[in-house]
Amino acid sequence: MPSQGTKFPPLEITRQPVITASPDVLDAVELRDGFKLPQSYRDFAQHFGYGLLCNLFIIYIPKEGGDDLIKRNATLTKVIREGVENDYFDYEPDGTPELALALIPFGISENGDILAWNPNESSGPDEYFIYLIGYKLGSIKRAAPNLYVFVESCLDNSIAKLIGAATQLIRPTFRPHQDPPSK
Repeated sequence: MPSQGTKFPPLEITRQPVITASPDVLDAVELRDGFKLPQSYRDFAQHFGYGLLCNLFIIYIPKEGGDDLIKRNATLTKVIREGVENDYFDYEPDGTPELALALIPFGISENGDILAWNPNESSGPDEYFIYLIGYKLGSIKRAAPNLYVFVESCLDNSIAKLIGAATQLIRPTFRPHQDPPSK
């Protein structure tokens, strides 16, 4: 079982991070109902930034441009809400319609799994449990108590119970993205 993590396991960073978030920018983020960003996420956004985690996951950060936390959170929240309203969800093993509507999305896998915090379930000081919403809203699974442990579960392969065969894609890497230059 993963630890309760207070730091990220070693990752090979394929190049110097290009787009990171400062503490001031992270402090200014306003998500639903005054939700404050968890410490593990803040650490990730400041040190790794925007890019591809473990060859599979994109963790959105607040930044200039299109693929940022605020815009993606709004889009994914709408997807979840419409999924609940249109009865598209398979909530098993850990979800309910109420939980789905409460979740605050912050990342996605390249396979379409959504990563989201449950603002009603603290896992420690300044942390919230992370849930994984399966591809095409196929499940809701409690994934980790924080982002440190989530990354650890990717590297020790315990994430297999959440994403199945997609674990074949996982590598102990972080590949920073670089936004195209503005026109």
